[in-house]
Amino acid sequence: MTLTIIIPVYNESKTVLDVLRDVTHLALPEKVNKQIIVVNDGSTDGSNEKIQSFAKKQKNIDYISLQDNHGKGFAIREGLQKARGEYIVVQDADKEYAPRDLVSMVDKMLASPGTVIYGDRRKRVTNGSFGERLLFMTHNIGNMGLTGITWLLYGRHLVDGATCYKMFPREKIKDITFTAEKFDFDTELTAHLLKIGCTFISVPISFTPRGYKDGKKLNAIVEGPKALWTLFRVRFFS
Repeated sequence: MTLTIIIPVYNESKTVLDVLRDVTHLALPEKVNKQIIVVNDGSTDGSNEKIQSFAKKQKNIDYISLQDNHGKGFAIREGLQKARGEYIVVQDADKEYAPRDLVSMVDKMLASPGTVIYGDRRKRVTNGSFGERLLFMTHNIGNMGLTGITWLLYGRHLVDGATCYKMFPREKIKDITFTAEKFDFDTELTAHLLKIGCTFISVPISFTPRGYKDGKKLNAIVEGPKALWTLFRVRFFS
């Protein structure tokens, strides 16, 4: 079988090559192949040139370069159109998530075919400064609030619904039309998977939070209300 790894990139020139090397060299179980799709979302900091140079030396990287910046969700949707794997996962390009953790998620996926595997960050925040850990704690409070509302709307409890590491069967989304273009894509994906009755399994992962001074782009004050609306929109109007 094949695992498609979609890597959306926007102005991550400091970290993108490290992530690409880690993903490229990632040793998955023998029966699992990798398809790597990198989507440059209109970067202006040299990320595009670095990705192009790296991709030319690799055989299993599909590269999409968008002229303008549209948002993480839009970039992922572009990647989904080229996905061939039976399972799909998104890998951020900022080194907050360690690709090595995908191995334990794949192991769980192989043991429970057809399920959705989510990475659980709650107890394994590593290497961050005090400020970065405080930022993560603040975001985690918001995550807990979204979790409660998700339970009320969908009758299901997710331990870390806002995690980037969402490994899901491509078959489950083939009839879904996604519309989110920004960070609300994560919530839209979760809401649709819940609505169609998928079984979710959580796997502990490591997580190294970064602050805004290091390039973090998600603004919880802006994205929180959008996530709430997305939960309602998918539940009642999709």
